[in-house]
Amino acid sequence: NAYEFQSVDVVEMLEQLQDKFRDQVTALEKEEMGRRHAYETLAQDMELQTAAAKNEIEKKSKGAADNKQASADASAQLGTVTGIRDADQQFLDDLDTTCNEKATDFEARQKLRGEEIQALEKAMEIISSDVVAAKAEKHLA
Repeated sequence: NAYEFQSVDVVEMLEQLQDKFRDQVTALEKEEMGRRHAYETLAQDMELQTAAAKNEIEKKSKGAADNKQASADASAQLGTVTGIRDADQQFLDDLDTTCNEKATDFEARQKLRGEEIQALEKAMEIISSDVVAAKAEKHLA
């Protein structure tokens, strides 16, 4: 029965191999579970990052659209204000010209009136003189 004796060693060796393989399978399954958990955690983090990035893109797109609209409004307002300023500047220039003309005309009239007053004073002086008075008496009497 040497054959039986030897088969016990083979069976023991196979049982040891079976235990070793079971231990390796258990270790590999634990490792796989750890890796699966790490993968699921990573996938969840990436989904959250993707959602956050999409949200950020949406906010920035809305902000860009709002800024573009504000820029367009400001440009339109600038055009209106520039037109009003140009009209006001034209009015001011016209008013300055009119005022300068009136000031020049006033000075000319003042000079003319001064000359008229001098002429009237001279005429009154002549009329009041003794020569005119004597001749007036002679002719009007």
